[in-house]
Amino acid sequence: MLETRIKNIQKRLNVAQTAIFDKTTCNELARQLGITELSSDLIQLKKDIQKKLGFAGKEVDAIFGSNTVTKIEFFLSNVLPPIPQGADQMQKML
Repeated sequence: MLETRIKNIQKRLNVAQTAIFDKTTCNELARQLGITELSSDLIQLKKDIQKKLGFAGKEVDAIFGSNTVTKIEFFLSNVLPPIPQGADQMQKML
């Protein structure tokens, strides 16, 4: 079940659907979360992602279980799609 959820997250991030939170997946997720300094250490990167998602204390463990996956899904469901090219011109015409 968790593997399917991870693949869906990876699909939304437009990265390879490996069903694991690999370096590529975590880098893209961190970028979308607004983390500007990406750690080269995968464990630290996962901890940085958890902190950005609101985890604290012992919850920041670099283990992406169902709680972390749920928060990632919620974040991605609330990310607005990019504004289509030329949309600002349409607004001016109205």
